[in-house]
Amino acid sequence: MRRFLDAIDRFVDTEGYRKSEECDVCRKQITRSEFERFVISDPETGEPVLHLCRTCYELWHLGGKLPKTEVFVRTGKDFREDHRKSVELPFSRFHWLDSAKLLESVSFPEGSEVLLRNTLDPRGVPAGYVPIPYVVADYAKLTEDGNIMDLEKLAENSVGAGRIAVLKADVDDLGLIFGTGLPKTNPALVANLSRLLDYFFKAYLNSIIRGEVSIGRNLPELPTARELGAEKHPGNHGTKANIVVVYAGGDDLFILGAWNEIFNLAFRIRELLREYTGRNPNVTLSAGIGTFPHSYQVERMAIVTEERLETAKDEGKDRICLMGRSIPEDGTFTVSYPWGLYSELWRKYGKPFHIGAGKLALNGKEVPKSALWKLLEFRELYSMDPLGVSWSYLAAYHLSRAGLDESMKDIVALDVRKYRAGEPQEIFWIDGILKILLMAVRR
Repeated sequence: MRRFLDAIDRFVDTEGYRKSEECDVCRKQITRSEFERFVISDPETGEPVLHLCRTCYELWHLGGKLPKTEVFVRTGKDFREDHRKSVELPFSRFHWLDSAKLLESVSFPEGSEVLLRNTLDPRGVPAGYVPIPYVVADYAKLTEDGNIMDLEKLAENSVGAGRIAVLKADVDDLGLIFGTGLPKTNPALVANLSRLLDYFFKAYLNSIIRGEVSIGRNLPELPTARELGAEKHPGNHGTKANIVVVYAGGDDLFILGAWNEIFNLAFRIRELLREYTGRNPNVTLSAGIGTFPHSYQVERMAIVTEERLETAKDEGKDRICLMGRSIPEDGTFTVSYPWGLYSELWRKYGKPFHIGAGKLALNGKEVPKSALWKLLEFRELYSMDPLGVSWSYLAAYHLSRAGLDESMKDIVALDVRKYRAGEPQEIFWIDGILKILLMAVRR
């Protein structure tokens, strides 16, 4: 009991007020003085938005400097050339510089480690320092003043529905690959495989986002705002894609940006990872995508997208979960899509549509959005009763009236083989295509 009362006394004063608070980011207990000192305020109102511990406060300011930083210098905690350009971490302090040339003007302690971002060239680092290449997935769409573009502007640069999308993905069964896919007696192979996978997500990813890598395959893809001449916020420093890499490394990633560009990127990453690994069938990727209004909490975006990633893994791996989808009550069908199946469905039903000016066209004729929404209703009818057939003749009648019966005839076909095998008819999968098309032309 005495220890319990002592614990209370450490955090509550005699009048019942808390003596300490929590950091809003890491949830670490902080003192009242830290709570009042390390504050992030709204730039417009000046009102406090976040109360942080010292480490999170310094990392917050570091985040705003990263796009312009080429060099990090690691020193002891006691060295502070300029506290405004450094962050204190356990056991050391990191200083950031815009260019390696600035090393000559700062007297860092001899033997300090100099981390060079995304370069293997140590030239320009003065003698007495230890140059270390630092590879990082640092792609970010920048505004004209060189800052990372915020979520609202990224959403404005999307097509159709002005939304943000979040992509979370990771390699399936990596522990199994390391445990059984390589000779256990050769740790060098294990280390090399780990290093190469990490390099894909940290370095190769930047080239994929910039469009510097040719795929040469027929993948699902939507037009971008730039291609439609609708982008409102051009960037600089050569960045074009409306995408920001939050984290990528090891075997996973967390990326956000204009929703249609994230959609395109997911399939490019998966296909190029297959090429990178020699199309080894044992190295697969699962992914989850979530689309949100730009005002949605990023923390909540991450939770929803993580849930979709877990759905893709639970339903068989090597899959992508694009959205929430209704499935039969018995749970025999899946919410997520095998990558190959979605690509084939897109080739048949998504790619023939022309997207532009908020309208859909097929074979040169405008297709009313209501025709696709009606088809989604028949898909829901099938999902509620996979053994029924009313959805088939109702959908066939609707497609005939809309002039879509020839291009979408397979959707209304009853495949007896699939019926007997307990597999879903093609109409079950069509919502993942049609909803993406409708988002692309939403006003």
